[in-house]
Amino acid sequence: MDRVAASTPGRAAAGAIGVLGATGFTGRRVVEALERLAQPYVVIGRRPDALARVAGEHCVDQRIADVGDPSRLVAAFAGLGALVNTVGPFALHGEAVVRAAVEAGVHMTDVSAELAWLAEVGALGKAAELAGVCVLPGNGCDFGFAHLAASLADDAVQGAEAIHVHQWMVDFVPTGGTLDSILRQGRHRPLHLADGQVRRRRGLGIHRKLMQDLDGYGVPWTGAEPVTLSWDLPHVREVTCDLVLSLPEALGFAVGTRLLARAPQRVLDLAGRLASRAPEPAEDVRRRSRFIAVVEAVNGEQIARVRVEAPDIYGITGDLAAVTAVLLSRGEARVAGVHTVGAALDPLAVLRPLASRGVELQLPPEPLRRSA
Repeated sequence: MDRVAASTPGRAAAGAIGVLGATGFTGRRVVEALERLAQPYVVIGRRPDALARVAGEHCVDQRIADVGDPSRLVAAFAGLGALVNTVGPFALHGEAVVRAAVEAGVHMTDVSAELAWLAEVGALGKAAELAGVCVLPGNGCDFGFAHLAASLADDAVQGAEAIHVHQWMVDFVPTGGTLDSILRQGRHRPLHLADGQVRRRRGLGIHRKLMQDLDGYGVPWTGAEPVTLSWDLPHVREVTCDLVLSLPEALGFAVGTRLLARAPQRVLDLAGRLASRAPEPAEDVRRRSRFIAVVEAVNGEQIARVRVEAPDIYGITGDLAAVTAVLLSRGEARVAGVHTVGAALDPLAVLRPLASRGVELQLPPEPLRRSA
């Protein structure tokens, strides 16, 4: 794949990183990560007083913009090296931000984990490609690490026929914004890629999972990988996504998601607005959380498993977004358009800087046989 040009006219190749929604819970985690990296950044939001409070030593500018004002967004993105979008729900606001970034000629990533948004954003790929802009959506902790692991596992088997994503979270307490996003997309059922076609998964789908140190029950969930991996790995014919839980949790999750799917959208929207007022998790609670993903790639009789474990789900999301944006600002993107982080950037170049933040990566020494 051809490397994307490092800059567009009038923009420094390694310009400052813009953080849209810098005053929000996840936005502040991105700012903290950029401070640790000593990376110049620009905070972008609606309230000057709130922006001033989050601006740290390496903040070089504060810009006022609102996702409801596209022209203001374009002006706020001008001259940036790259952009991180943390403003959700992304199904409501994501398209305006991508279009503004494309118009401004700025590479960008977002921290979304919404199937509804990721099922739609691929349609903006041609406009981004024509503008020479790399857009990496779905780069929060869960989908972002799964995308990176899938790319590594696919390479290990030299082109997978099937990819199976298993994820689980420990001691995770969602923010109000996360709850809002979950409820608003509650009508979306889990998907899988079968014979190269994206389809809805039927039934409860609960099944026992035993691999490595993983012992639990998989239940289909609204992971976006059946859609997003198709952008970059067209040779993969099957993709599944499972959340790994205890049996009671798996039963509750499977039944709960089906009840949500039957609820009227106006009820979900109202519930989302109410949930968005939930208090932020305390710092000690946030730091106790852990995220684990095991991604399995299959090619014939070969199986390769890549495992990623990360602490502090919201904190590490900020680190992942910050590292990704820095690499984009340096011109490290290999393609323009809408892509996963694992395809657009060298996965190890993204993951290695995160080791100091507690991210653990286990690569297969060599592919296993299918019977292993």
